Amino acid sequence: MTKKEALKSTINFPLPDLTIDKALIDADIIGSDVYSKLDTRAIDLCAAELLFVLLTSADIKEGDFSQTLPDRDTILKLYSFLVTKWDVTDLLAPKKPTVTGRSNLW
Repeated sequence: MTKKEALKSTINFPLPDLTIDKALIDADIIGSDVYSKLDTRAIDLCAAELLFVLLTSADIKEGDFSQTLPDRDTILKLYSFLVTKWDVTDLLAPKKPTVTGRSNLW
């Protein structure tokens, strides 16, 4: 199995080859190289980037290719799982309230 095929199987959603190729290039992954267990983190984070793009875009239309997105909650769960698995900031997680200033009244 190549790294590109591993990425496609992780996403489990049909995307244009050019979109996948760009994501691999952006992640400094050579898609034609043989996939091994050592590549899991890189492929998972590359998949998370693609899922982030899917979540923040409308239905995909590219040339003759047209694809409506599946349930966004499902994509969001997979995205959140992948980034949490590798301890990366979940850009789509609800913001937690934080204290920005506090006076010492004593």
